Amino acid sequence: MSQSSLSPQYYEILKQIQKSVEASVDRSLEEARGNIKKLIPTTISDNCIVDEIKLDEKYVIKSKEYLVDKLQIYEEVIDEKWQSLDNNGLYGEWIRVKDIQDTRRVVLYFFGGGYVIGSPEVSRYLTCKIAETAECPVFAINYRLAPEHQFPAQLCDALAAYLYLTNPGPEAGFEPFNPSQIIFSGSSAGGGLAVATTLFLRDADLPLPSGLVLWSAWVDLTSSMASYWDSEMDKTDYLPAELGVSKFKSAISKSNEFLEQAKFLEEKIKQKKPKWSVTLPLPKYQDLDFFVQMKL
Repeated sequence: MSQSSLSPQYYEILKQIQKSVEASVDRSLEEARGNIKKLIPTTISDNCIVDEIKLDEKYVIKSKEYLVDKLQIYEEVIDEKWQSLDNNGLYGEWIRVKDIQDTRRVVLYFFGGGYVIGSPEVSRYLTCKIAETAECPVFAINYRLAPEHQFPAQLCDALAAYLYLTNPGPEAGFEPFNPSQIIFSGSSAGGGLAVATTLFLRDADLPLPSGLVLWSAWVDLTSSMASYWDSEMDKTDYLPAELGVSKFKSAISKSNEFLEQAKFLEEKIKQKKPKWSVTLPLPKYQDLDFFVQMKL
């Protein structure tokens, strides 16, 4: 996508995000989240309807069962606290376009924000645009955020949302969607979560969605891929440097509990981390080639 093809509204929202990031320096995580909600418009066009819902706990319970089964090999480095859902439960919101008939298609959207900020509410401008363009409803899940909720809490909530769409109970008020009728979408961390959810579905032998539509998906959480160090990539990255993770570091909670827990887990992960050896040249699609070689 070229910069010239982006709407003025896009740049205005990006500017508001940048202001929020700058305002978050030396402030608590709670204040940073509050700034985002204040600066990013949550209003939508008169053409869309927003309906917030609370998911039945059974979807989260089923999701936990899948995760506990498949992530057993990582049980030594995953804190069991991820299984504790907030007392208020798991929420999401439907964004529908007025006067559009049921097309039996749906977009499952995951918001961005580095896994520490963001919500479906502050993503409404985009989710409404998606609903209007795709002419189908969008369901945005309000997954749990770090550092209060350790991985795989976010994956658990994403999977619960998928189960809600594919196997809804009578309380949901709609017929089950076939996986072929579902598209995953997300931006930044939300894009990464969409990819992670799809990979988990594959590994768990569960039906896959029809496809994924991602915006600047954050899939390299270690910042270790070749493209991260390639200055040529800066020419095609239209996100300003001010939105980099370094700006968020001072906004993240300085709780000793989280810091000590992170150090403890880091040491345990190092003990289990596999080693890879790459000898082939890495041309244009550097990161893709790297992963292909890992697969081989």
